[in-house]
Amino acid sequence: MMPFIEELPKKKIQDFFAEGDPERTSQKSHTKQAEKKTRIPVSKQNRKKIVTYLDDETYDFFKRYCSEHDMKPSLVVRHLIKECLNKPL
Repeated sequence: MMPFIEELPKKKIQDFFAEGDPERTSQKSHTKQAEKKTRIPVSKQNRKKIVTYLDDETYDFFKRYCSEHDMKPSLVVRHLIKECLNKPL
C-alpha cells in the first residue's frame, strides 16, 4: 500500500537566485539605468537590407567572380549596385 503524501519525507527547495526571489526582491533601481544592448552597432543601424534570388548558373558565376577578385559577396553586390546606379539609363 502506498503511503499518503503527508507521510512522505519532504525536501526543501533551494533558492538559486543570487539576490533572492526576483518576484519578492525586485526593486527598480532609479539611480542605475540598464544600458540597452544592441546586436547591430549604431553606425550600421540605418542601413537597408536587399534580398535577391539567383538561378544556379548565375549564382555559380557570381561566386566565381567573388573568388577571382578576392572580395566578399556583399561587397561585390554593393559595388555593382553603385556602378549600375551611376550609369545613365
